[in-house]
Amino acid sequence: MQHSCSKTMTSALIQLLVQDGKVRLTDPVSDYVPGVPNGARITLAELLEMRSGLYDYTDAPEFRRPPARPAVQGRAVHPARPIRHLAPGYP
Repeated sequence: MQHSCSKTMTSALIQLLVQDGKVRLTDPVSDYVPGVPNGARITLAELLEMRSGLYDYTDAPEFRRPPARPAVQGRAVHPARPIRHLAPGYP
């Protein structure tokens, strides 16, 4: 399971924009990001609730395939060795 605080931060920032009257949760995504498939029918609220119906790119085979020559901070990493996502203090 991957952990990420970026979704929480994005949600908080969007809520601040809502409070300031700069965006509405009912606004379509296409108002802010052109080219999103069905963006005119997907609202900001649906994105924040993770129920937009957008394709999950992490399910794509090309996303799961390890790069030919992975590197972390300039050092080669063995492709068979798992790389852990560290998020100290984040459940």
